[in-house]
Amino acid sequence: MSASKLMLTREMFTGRKFAEPDVPYPWLMACADAEPFDQPGSLVVPAPDSGDTAILEFRCPVGFQGVLLGHQHQYFGSGFIQGSGDLYWRISIDGNFPRSLGSMPFEMGSLERPRPLYAPIRFSESQVITYFIDVPLGSSVATGAGNYTIAALSGFLWPMESRRQR
Repeated sequence: MSASKLMLTREMFTGRKFAEPDVPYPWLMACADAEPFDQPGSLVVPAPDSGDTAILEFRCPVGFQGVLLGHQHQYFGSGFIQGSGDLYWRISIDGNFPRSLGSMPFEMGSLERPRPLYAPIRFSESQVITYFIDVPLGSSVATGAGNYTIAALSGFLWPMESRRQR
């Protein structure tokens, strides 16, 4: 691998801005005016059968567009067995659930290492990305005080009028 490709790859995973001025597809590779974001949230686990409860909401600022590159969610409490169906996490963009993010019964990633998405998910100004948790009726996980879930979204934003878009 050439030194320039190695540097480019390293920068992609460290979240630093790129210096390359002519990036034709800013949702695939961060452009010079891209800004990384990490949006965390936490919530006391709601009672069973409460429906989708928002852990966090992120609204894309006006004048920007962005790409979601990673996510993470975890449960801190007792009674949770991975994949049992006792908890489901979901991510929606304006009420639509991207493929494979609409029903996740396993913990994924960590605050230190978000789980990367297999393909970047683009979003535009004013769109709302919501991370939900659902505790189905009959769930055996502990809920209420002392039982928490955390979640985070990561990616980057760039101005809609970026010179790479012209």
